[in-house]
Amino acid sequence: MTFEVFNQGPHVADPEKIFLFGETSRDMESNQGIGLYAASQYVTSFGGSIHAENRPNGVAIVVNLVPG
Repeated sequence: MTFEVFNQGPHVADPEKIFLFGETSRDMESNQGIGLYAASQYVTSFGGSIHAENRPNGVAIVVNLVPG
C-alpha cells in the first residue's frame, strides 16, 4: 500500500535530508525537527519506505508500507 501526503509549501533543498534527526527548516525554538525522523523510523521498522519528492506545486511525502 502506498500513500502520499502533499504540502503546497516551498520545495526542500535536499528531500532526503529532511528525515534526519533535528533537521528543520523552521525556527528551532518552536520546532525540534523530529516529526519526519520519527515517521521514517516507524515506517522502516516495519519494512516500508518513505521519501520526499519536490513537485511542481509543493512537496509530497510518499510512504510505501509494503516491503519492496
